[in-house]
Amino acid sequence: MIHNVFILTKTGRRVFHRQYWSIDITNEIIQEFLITLTALQTEIGPSVDLPIHVSQVKFLYSAIGEKLILVFAVDSSDDEASIRELINRTQQLLLGKYQHEVESYLSSPHQNAFQGFASELDDVIVTMLKICLLGQGGVGKSTMLKLLTGAVIDGIYVPTVAVDVEKLQGVRFGPYELVVWDFAGQERFRSLWGYYLRNADAVLLVTDSTLRNVLATRDILEMVRKNASSAIVWAIANKQDLPGALSAKLVQRILGVQTYGLVAIDPRYREVLFKVLVGAVAEATGD
Repeated sequence: MIHNVFILTKTGRRVFHRQYWSIDITNEIIQEFLITLTALQTEIGPSVDLPIHVSQVKFLYSAIGEKLILVFAVDSSDDEASIRELINRTQQLLLGKYQHEVESYLSSPHQNAFQGFASELDDVIVTMLKICLLGQGGVGKSTMLKLLTGAVIDGIYVPTVAVDVEKLQGVRFGPYELVVWDFAGQERFRSLWGYYLRNADAVLLVTDSTLRNVLATRDILEMVRKNASSAIVWAIANKQDLPGALSAKLVQRILGVQTYGLVAIDPRYREVLFKVLVGAVAEATGD
């Protein structure tokens, strides 16, 4: 995962910095990177593009003219080819649309350089992840979506028709934004599930924590595994406030997938649900 992007001078001054994940890069780490880069350039030549590892962070980079360096700090296991493609796109943006800002900074260094560049960098870096809410009708999927978006939860059951798609505005996990797909649970829409599951990154199976519903969810789980084999699949044992609700631990033992308890009508569970999403995103992206 790309977690930090820098534009640096060759002495290590941070001309621009955008952080996408809670991984801090200290000035000491930056200096170690630059010392290593200088050594490689001396041995191999100025066009060296070998990745440099410092303190479990992998640095990929590209020159911006003769005095600035574009640097991507990523996880050590990240695919280099895809990262380099993003670096090339970012370099082209800087040397094209933002060439004036590059020249302006070089002629008169100032702290507010490249402010307009930040939002366009986000367009290059940020990736949409598809999160699917799947389960029988009435288990609380739409209420969960309201909980996530901060909408009013009125307790009135209105069945979803086909699918409801919401981008979580203002929510970003590292370089990822989330698009949540709430699938209609009624029988007449189930023929569409396989189609809607295409390219899903994570699936949250939602149950109402009754034994009958949990057993039915086992069949849904098998369908998910056939149609979205690469997606992370977790479960939400909703309606934990109702009498006779099976515990999340017991639901997990029945379904065989990681399961979390929830009361979706209670706004206090919003943080719980976000933590589940963070965990699902982390597992889906390998971070």
